[in-house]
Amino acid sequence: MIKGAKNPQSSSTSFGLSNAMSMFIEIRGIGLGRESFARRAGSGFTVAKSMLHTCAGYQKEIQQIIRKANKETVNRIKDIQVTSTSPVSNYPVRFVDFFQMDIFSVDLTTVDNLITQPILTRERPVAYLLTDTCRRAIEILETVGLKVEKTDRPLTLQVERYEVTGYKKVRYYGKVSTL
Repeated sequence: MIKGAKNPQSSSTSFGLSNAMSMFIEIRGIGLGRESFARRAGSGFTVAKSMLHTCAGYQKEIQQIIRKANKETVNRIKDIQVTSTSPVSNYPVRFVDFFQMDIFSVDLTTVDNLITQPILTRERPVAYLLTDTCRRAIEILETVGLKVEKTDRPLTLQVERYEVTGYKKVRYYGKVSTL
């Protein structure tokens, strides 16, 4: 089992990076067609409604966490983790046995991406430079509330540059506990 995501290409992480709250929910149904569709759709609606009620109940706490994270980013408190490792441990998962009318727990081997140890870090940049041809990127940055400053004249600046030369997909193939 994998707890959390740290890849920015993951939809939940991507939404989180775009100034939005994110929750990843999996509901059984791929390949089932219309079988149990009403139940599956109802389950999704119930989970989404519950999340909205929870967020509304913790509105001040959520806003405080967002303000703190924004402040830490602007003040460059933490370096950026380029690569990291996550601990593997047993995580208890509770199940309901409707036949026995019982609740039981099973320890599942879990990669915990909510706790990471940095391997490669980079100092958080003061700013990013975009050319005037990056109009769509600028529009998106402004839409999510970031400050974009435009220069009136050409500038000469000393900068650092990182170039991505490749992308390697990493998958975890660990021992998985079974019932």
